[in-house]
Amino acid sequence: MGRIADARGGRVRRVWRVLAVFLVGCLPLILVLNQVTQQAVPRYPRIVDAVLGFVFGLISSTILVCCVMTSLSVIVPRFGNPTIPTR
Repeated sequence: MGRIADARGGRVRRVWRVLAVFLVGCLPLILVLNQVTQQAVPRYPRIVDAVLGFVFGLISSTILVCCVMTSLSVIVPRFGNPTIPTR
């Protein structure tokens, strides 16, 4: 039982080390980006934001619908026609 407890303790210490290295590496980047994003306020009208959101939403929904319809056109005929082999 001692080895199992030692192995778990070693794993926990390893996780804390990885977390510490991650925080030490990312904390300066987080602080710098926090300052940059506070100073980088967009200077364009809100209508541009709404139009771009609508256009990109329309494009992504069109792609999604095309993917779904293509998948259905491949899957649905197999259920109606038993002569098509399924893998």
